[in-house]
Amino acid sequence: PLNNASLDSHASCLSFELSSGQRPIFVNCGPGGKFGIEYKRFCRNTSAHNTSSIDNKSQVEFRSIFSDKEFAKEIIFKGPKKVNINRGKSIDAKWIEGSHDGYYENFGIIHRRKIILLKSGNTISGSDLFTKKSKLFFNFDLNVETFFHLHPDVEITNQPHINSIILRLLNGEHWIFESKIGRPVVKESIYIDSNFFQPLNTKVIILRNKILEKDL
Repeated sequence: PLNNASLDSHASCLSFELSSGQRPIFVNCGPGGKFGIEYKRFCRNTSAHNTSSIDNKSQVEFRSIFSDKEFAKEIIFKGPKKVNINRGKSIDAKWIEGSHDGYYENFGIIHRRKIILLKSGNTISGSDLFTKKSKLFFNFDLNVETFFHLHPDVEITNQPHINSIILRLLNGEHWIFESKIGRPVVKESIYIDSNFFQPLNTKVIILRNKILEKDL
């Protein structure tokens, strides 16, 4: 939603969360308004969600509105106009794929994502595709970051290879995070749950790549 209907909306198109049974693995940072405007602003941004950001820009443009009777509020002034979601399944897998045009106005790019879950429930894979759809933009290389925020209960136990990270859950399960393109980098992050009295420290895995496509 835009304008006044977007006071609590987030820039989170194509974001996802992942749990194994009752154990959360990947989570978005959560609602930050409980802890003040700075936390709310951070948690609404694209980088606080398990999705991709181009050139460190949010999928939406926030704008402050003022009133004589209230404090300033931030609304979504511009954002994705077209969001597509499709689901499918086969004998051994289910998948969801989607796209959004939140980066079209700035870069002429459509972001597409596909997530596949095998029937066993033990393997999930995903891919992101960034397609240039407008001739109005000059040829240039763009930086893209894809975020995977970990729940505070998830422990990074090892990084045996340059493109993989081992994640340990509280129940002893181990999951392997692997990337075919881009070396995973681990940074500090936060997780906010309305049941806790303060933000919790956690980690985020970031994949950094470049969009090198030159032509339509």
